[in-house]
Amino acid sequence: MRQKVSLQFGAITALIIYVLLVILFVRFLIHNLLFALILALTILIVLYGIWLMFSGIGKRLFLGAITIAVGLVAIAIELLYFIKNISNAATLFIVVALIASYVLLLNLLREKFWAERRLSGASMKQSTDFKKPYLIMNPKSGNGRAIKAKIDKLARARGIEVYITKKGDNIEALSRKAAKNGADVLGVSGGDGTIGAVAKVAIEQELPLVVLPGGTRCHFARDIGLDPERIVDALEGFNGVERKIDAAKINDRIFLNNASFGIYADIVDHDEYRDNKVATTRKVMQELTNDKKKSYDVRFKDNSGKMHKKAIQLFIGVNPYEVMNLLELGHREKLDTGKLQITALTKLDDRTIRSLAGVFTFKRNLKANPSVMQWTGKNLTINSGSKKLVAGVDGERESYKTPVKIEIMPKAITLMVPAEGARPRQKSPFSTDVLGRLWETARGK
Repeated sequence: MRQKVSLQFGAITALIIYVLLVILFVRFLIHNLLFALILALTILIVLYGIWLMFSGIGKRLFLGAITIAVGLVAIAIELLYFIKNISNAATLFIVVALIASYVLLLNLLREKFWAERRLSGASMKQSTDFKKPYLIMNPKSGNGRAIKAKIDKLARARGIEVYITKKGDNIEALSRKAAKNGADVLGVSGGDGTIGAVAKVAIEQELPLVVLPGGTRCHFARDIGLDPERIVDALEGFNGVERKIDAAKINDRIFLNNASFGIYADIVDHDEYRDNKVATTRKVMQELTNDKKKSYDVRFKDNSGKMHKKAIQLFIGVNPYEVMNLLELGHREKLDTGKLQITALTKLDDRTIRSLAGVFTFKRNLKANPSVMQWTGKNLTINSGSKKLVAGVDGERESYKTPVKIEIMPKAITLMVPAEGARPRQKSPFSTDVLGRLWETARGK
């Protein structure tokens, strides 16, 4: 009861802070509406200048640089004009303090909530204790995150056999050997490609899978609710609960996140990509926007059965991706819908970029732009005039014989997660979902 009251009090406090922020924001707009509109317009101009500079050469590059410079100077002048008023400066300081307090309190409440869920777990069906757990660990992934957290020592202390990979190791073969030697659960800490290789064996051998967020970006681990900053917590999956999730197959390769054909595949196909990601991306974008390169020979049928022979980008997600914002292109709310999400971009120009920016920042309808198609399905066949197609699969460069066949594998993976169950991926502190949860907690539900 005391813990519930503590959570309830914290939620009420967070909501009060949020209401104060809304009041200050409304007051700011009432008294500074013209300033807010001018500032927002100037920021959009700077962003557009960045796009011009990033994708352009010659006059386009020069125009982008000038646009950025003028925009930044304008923003600086606008902000100086705003804060020279002592009242405005004080309001800004209060807003920053309130936002910091709100975010800090929200993080404390979140951790307290999930800690209590793990301890109670009354409604969770606990798994049978594993007799021979096995963990494959890439020591270099995520800048050595797992090694720094001493995951190998902590795992062995729990009775888990640990294998630390070396350069040249075949992850799939290591997983098969572990299964052959009696492993009754396979654990993996590494990038999404490593996780996919272990998952393939887990599916074939009908073994449960434990994932630790030890990769660089940890897309899959984050989508199942694991926090890379708390990698040690993920070891609780070896004593956790089952969750059935989907996987997908591209020809004979299992993947967990997404597969891309077209511009992204072109980018990762460059030898210099690993060491110069930004420069390589810019080079490919410039070739496309300056007509030095046409659309890619990627042939597919949309959900109406219409054949398309060209595309800038073809993106296939294992379950639907939800757009978050411009800095984080997407995440998945559910991993068990039994559907692929197919998104096709057939044209890349300034209008399309402006439209996509609206999608990322304001969650506008993606289908509003005629250059973008999106639908869900169980499978997709991709062909080309070439015998092979390069693809970016879970962030890795792959090459496949055509036709390339992709299909969903509904609930193919038995995933073990910590005893509180699968945490949803953390959302913006100001999202309606978070506010709704705070309101329910404040009401004692």
